[in-house]
Parts: sequence; structure tokens; C-alpha cells
Amino acid sequence: MHNSTVEKHKFGLFALILFGINGIIGTGIFLLPGQVYQLVGNAGILVAILDALLVLTIALSFAEASSRFHENGGAFLYTKSAFGEFPGYLVGFMTYVIRIIAWSAMVAGLSTVLGVTFPVLGSALWQKLIPVILIVALTILNLAGVQFVKVANSIATIAKLIPLILFIAIGIFFFNTDNLTPLVPAHTTVAHFGTAAVTLLYAFTGFETMTIAAEDYRNPAKNLPRALISAIVIVAIIYVSIITITNSILGQDLIGQQAPLQVAFGKIAGNLGMSLIAAGSIISMLGIVIHASFESPRSGQSMAQQGALPKPLATLNHNGVPARAIIITSILTLLLTLSGQFETLAQLSVVARFAQYIPTILAVIYFQLSKKGPAASIKLPLGPVIPMIAVVLSVWLLTQAEPALLLFGLFGLLVAAASYFITKALLKK
Repeated sequence: MHNSTVEKHKFGLFALILFGINGIIGTGIFLLPGQVYQLVGNAGILVAILDALLVLTIALSFAEASSRFHENGGAFLYTKSAFGEFPGYLVGFMTYVIRIIAWSAMVAGLSTVLGVTFPVLGSALWQKLIPVILIVALTILNLAGVQFVKVANSIATIAKLIPLILFIAIGIFFFNTDNLTPLVPAHTTVAHFGTAAVTLLYAFTGFETMTIAAEDYRNPAKNLPRALISAIVIVAIIYVSIITITNSILGQDLIGQQAPLQVAFGKIAGNLGMSLIAAGSIISMLGIVIHASFESPRSGQSMAQQGALPKPLATLNHNGVPARAIIITSILTLLLTLSGQFETLAQLSVVARFAQYIPTILAVIYFQLSKKGPAASIKLPLGPVIPMIAVVLSVWLLTQAEPALLLFGLFGLLVAAASYFITKALLKK
């Protein structure tokens, strides 16, 4: 494919913002408000604001880091450039494995939801066939080129935003301030607040995947930082609005609700409202599955480009996409999904996110203070202050996580270290 055609088909700024929003908004916001309310009541609104600020400080750090590079890699590339090959490999390995696990869990989750929504798809046979159909179809879509994924992503993102925006627009007219008092219940403790922050943070994650496939974006050093910040701000406004409106409509009725948005919209718009949110939930899951199918192979490709995995994984086909990385990643994802073991593995992804966040933030601080590394086209105000705040908040949130999850994260790093030395030995042969 001619270079000018490839460049034209890459993600522009608007498509990249939609790509970021699609990578963040999954099922979390449809399901989590009830759990957060049960923990801290209306203080969940404050939790959402805190999480938004935390993610914004991390995203700003990613924005400056991404403005220094044009290549694929994201956190792996930033860490390797700042701290060397071994730390970079650990981050890259964790990123690639977690993307495969996350894509597998997303496909399995969508299969389950489809089986519940349409009972005919709930049989054991269909629960095996749906992942095969989804992953094979998305593999073909990705092999066809970036343009096809870009269009599918944009359609899915707009489709998932429609029911959420409608919920906010209609819900404002049913706003009940009585249900928002007290803002902080008397029984709320710092531990409750921390647990709620960790729980809701899952709904905000995913923005970091935008940085992995920089070579598929137009002018990534300029557009990627802008898209990152825009996507986080838009998602934060949507999330805080949804939690506030849901709390005001349902109040104490939120406790124990497995699908709080569906119940809240049903209360103000009847069956139509419930159907809209149910459809939005399925579309949202499909959208994030499409997103994962695009950026997961790029994690492997970026490591191959840097010599951390066999070079053939970085080879592009005539459509300008890493065909081998796409096929291998799809096969691994399908096998993991069909194995039925993803529930255990998915727990690793919770803490492993910080194996990307913290090294990237530290890399930004290193670049700023040492004056080394590629020049940044976007520089954060106040120098290292914002990244330092991001590190402190990240470490605090990690201390709020379950010890078992921290052990999963440590185990993942040990496996990554073993893989590094095995890979080095194999590549030398």
C-alpha cells in the first residue's frame, strides 16, 4: 500500500479521541455505581472526582512521555528509554500478557452477557462458538488494515455514548436532591473510601493502551497527548454526572443493585429506558472488544521492534499491519478464553496496570530532571510536580488493594524476569 494512502488511513485526532473513549468506557460504569454506593453512599461522587484527578495526573504523565516518541510501545518504550533494557522488558512483558488476558476476559464477558440477554445463545455450544466467531472476525478485520478498525471503533464508541448521554440529559429532570444527603455518611471510613476508589478506578483504566500503537496515528507526538487528555476529561465528566444522577434518582434503592443504570433509567423512562441501557451495555462491551483486538497485538509488535521478541512479530503486511503479531495474539487470546481459566488470570490485570503507570511516571520525572531522552513537544506545568502527585496517589491506591492481588502482580513480575533471561538466551542462538 502506498505510504500516502497508509498515512491517510491512520487515526486522526478526532478518531483517536473516540478510540481513547472506547478503550476506557466498558461495562464498569454500567455496573459499579451500586457497589460504590454500598461502600460509601453519596461519597461515591467524591470518589469519582478523586479517581478522575488521579487518572488525569497519570494521563498527563503519559501525555508528556508520548510527546517524546513516534514509535509503538507506550509504557515499555518510555521505561526502556529511561531505565534500560531489563526494566523496559518487565513492563513490556506485563503489558503484552495483560492485554491478552484483558481481551480474553472481555470476549468471555460479552459471550456471557449475550447468553443472558438472548437465552438461545446461553447454551454450552454457543458459549464456545461466540468467542471463536468474535475473535476470528476481529482478526480478519485487523488484517484488512487500520481503516476498517478505525471505522468500526468510531461507530461503536458513538453507539455506546448515545444511551449514556440520553440517561444524563433525561435524568437531570428527575434530579432529587433529598437523595444526595448526607454527602458523606457517618459510617464512612478512610478504608471504605480507599476500597471504593480502587473499585471505581477500574472504570477509568484503559487510556494507557492508546500509547501502544503510536505508529498507526497521524502525527502521534502532537495528537496522542491531546487525545489522551481529551478522552480522560470527557469520560470523567460523563462518569461523575452518571453517578450523581443515579444516586439522586435511586438513593437507598441503589444498595444491592447489580445493574443500577438500567434500574434508574427504567424508573424514569420505563421499559424503553431499561432496553436502551441494556443495549448500551452490550454495545459498550463490543466496542471495548474491538479496541482490545487492535492494540493487544501492537504490544507484541512493539517489543519485537525493540528486539525483545523475535523480529518477525514486527513485520507488516501489504495493508501496513503486523500480521504475525495479530494472528499469534488472536490464537493465544482464543485459547485462553476457551480454557475457562481467565477468571483467575484476570485478577492479575488489576494491579498489573500500575506496572505500566508507575514506571512511565518515573520515566517522565527522570527525563525532566536529567534533561536526557528525546525532546518533549508537550511539557507539563510545574515540572515534576504533577508526576510526583501521580506517584503518591498510585502508591496509596496500591496499598488499598487486596494482598492477594499484590501477590498476583509480584508473581507476574517474577514470570516476566524469567522470560527475559530465557528470551535473551534464545535470541542469541
